[in-house]
Amino acid sequence: MIRDLAKLLLSYGIVFPRNALNGYLEWSLIKDVITSLEINCVLDVGANIGRYSRNLRKIGYRGYILAFEPVREAFTAMRKSLEQDPSWQGYNFALGSENTTQTINVPVVSTAMSSFLNPTNFNCEIRQELVEVKRLDTIIDDLLQNIKSPRLFMKLDTH
Repeated sequence: MIRDLAKLLLSYGIVFPRNALNGYLEWSLIKDVITSLEINCVLDVGANIGRYSRNLRKIGYRGYILAFEPVREAFTAMRKSLEQDPSWQGYNFALGSENTTQTINVPVVSTAMSSFLNPTNFNCEIRQELVEVKRLDTIIDDLLQNIKSPRLFMKLDTH
């Protein structure tokens, strides 16, 4: 029954809830780090539908967010949120070690567990999608050109 509930939540892009106290402590720490280091630009790598970026806004972060999500379905869902926020930019490609295209494995039940790695759970139906991959060092200057004195924080949630 719990497994079925988790699958249902994942199908709507909702991660199965963790202990509320752990979540509070995690976001309190992130807020403290961003504030104390005067971060003005967050790179959300593996942004999926934008939950992390929305949570940044909930804790009061008002700086720039550059969100990278290669899976078309997830990027489309995220775009609805970022269209309302001029300081949140989304990019429909992956970051990697070379500029190329690559096949990503996307679980049919949820894009949250998409991966370039081969699936190990063969009970999960997978579809494949060809995505663009870019090296961060080849695009970072263009991405940051309108941000005065960028102070970066990178969140990585990738496989």
